[in-house]
Amino acid sequence: MKAFVVNLDRSRDRMSEVDAELKRVGIEYERVSAVDGSNLSAAELNTDVCRFQMCRCMGRRLRLAEIGCALSNLKVHRTALAENLPRWAVFEDDVVVDAEAWRQAVETIEETDEPNVPTVWLLNDGHGVADPGTRKVVRLLGNQRGIMHTWGTLGYALNAAAARRILELAWPVRYCADAWSTYCRKGVEVRVVFPNAVREKPSSSQFSTVLSKTDHGRLWVWYGHFVKFRYVVCFWLDILVYRLCRLFAGRWR
Repeated sequence: MKAFVVNLDRSRDRMSEVDAELKRVGIEYERVSAVDGSNLSAAELNTDVCRFQMCRCMGRRLRLAEIGCALSNLKVHRTALAENLPRWAVFEDDVVVDAEAWRQAVETIEETDEPNVPTVWLLNDGHGVADPGTRKVVRLLGNQRGIMHTWGTLGYALNAAAARRILELAWPVRYCADAWSTYCRKGVEVRVVFPNAVREKPSSSQFSTVLSKTDHGRLWVWYGHFVKFRYVVCFWLDILVYRLCRLFAGRWR
């Protein structure tokens, strides 16, 4: 299965490290130049971002770095679809890959993939989704709690049907790149593959090109709790609006 690595042009050191890592495991990959949100012009933001829908769905405006991350992942999907790939993996440029777990993950994905069913397989840890301890298990995240506790785009795979559905839902940008809960309730199956094939490099745990994780202090922690609360409220409001639109769609025609 082919992989795509999202990498900013200014992060050459990260690219050299991930190149060595993927070559060590024997993964065929293609580099995709990431969109640098800080360099987006006002015209590009007006074209590529839907601010009203963003605030309605996320409860806030995304940071420029988050917008760049979302656009970068959508760029990968367009590239892969143009190459007519049936499925592919997406890696950030600070991954560490477990060779045996990757081999098993590829086997599991190829065995369970139904091309007509939009499916995403998360390859990094489930962030609260417990490992069942059974090899080659694919867990369908069918409950909102499990999905909302699963985040990140460190490493995941998807089929072409899922990519088309995500492009339909997420452009112009209105969600974070890892809006798995939204994609799941709008027709995309989201699964976690065990054992986890990728993890974040320890040296990257204190720094991210999307969000710096250091020197925030207690005020930032409380702000984070507030943002999570606001997101949960907007999440359920978005579900209500979506359900009402479907319920009354026929009556409005």
